[in-house]
Amino acid sequence: MSKSKVELTLVASDTTTDKNVSEFLQSQLESKLPGLKVTVKNLPSKSAYNLVANGKFDLYLSFWINDYADPYSELQTLEKTNSHNYGK
Repeated sequence: MSKSKVELTLVASDTTTDKNVSEFLQSQLESKLPGLKVTVKNLPSKSAYNLVANGKFDLYLSFWINDYADPYSELQTLEKTNSHNYGK
């Protein structure tokens, strides 16, 4: 069964950068995917993190800074044992 309308919430922090990026993502997703409605929820970092840690999100905007200059540092974010991978 296909859906003609889908609604998702994008959670992000309330920093200027995250607000700008989340608004850009919202406009691009909605313009490229007819029937998609993205609601942006910019919250203080701690509040956004708590929502995500409790699995109460559809999309989450975050960033990762490598601990060291090696591709493995980036690849670790995809491991199931990574405590910061909330994608489940």
